Amino acid sequence: MLRFAVATLVLTGLAATSAWAQDTAPDATAAAAAATPTALGSFKSWAAYTFEDKGRLMCYSQSAPTGTVGEAEKRGQAAVMVIQAPDAAAKDQVSIVLGFLPQDGKNVTVTIGAKPGKGKKFTLKKFAVGRAWAESSGQDKQIVGAMKRNNYLVIDAVSAKGEKVRDTYNLSGFGKAYDAAVKACR
Repeated sequence: MLRFAVATLVLTGLAATSAWAQDTAPDATAAAAAATPTALGSFKSWAAYTFEDKGRLMCYSQSAPTGTVGEAEKRGQAAVMVIQAPDAAAKDQVSIVLGFLPQDGKNVTVTIGAKPGKGKKFTLKKFAVGRAWAESSGQDKQIVGAMKRNNYLVIDAVSAKGEKVRDTYNLSGFGKAYDAAVKACR
């Protein structure tokens, strides 16, 4: 049930903060908040979901952290999502839900590899409503490719109050959850 709770939490902010939302009507946030995700399945540490926004099918795969080091005051739930929205030109869009506002001027680092904290590093510099986003669709594709080939994803971030937080995600099941979301949104 934790995954569903995270899906519902994450879903409520999706329309307001994703790149595809820039082309939608101002009331898209309310529509997404009212939408109830439909589970496509659970795949080890990951799950896939769909929901409808104004007749458009939206799909995503997501996971909650399996471990956290550090603490941010009044932190909400954290998650990593990969969003598919073919009608809205969002494909393989990576969204890091931090659960807190990041500190101004501090980037979020994503490290993906065979061991936690070791591997390919990506720097995320775009932020909106407690989320970090890739700089471009090219960076999104690189991150998703690394997620498919590796075991762990680690997020290092600093909260607005200067608290350092490290979330570790197990990538076991990511490929199947990703495939389910992509297939559902063809």
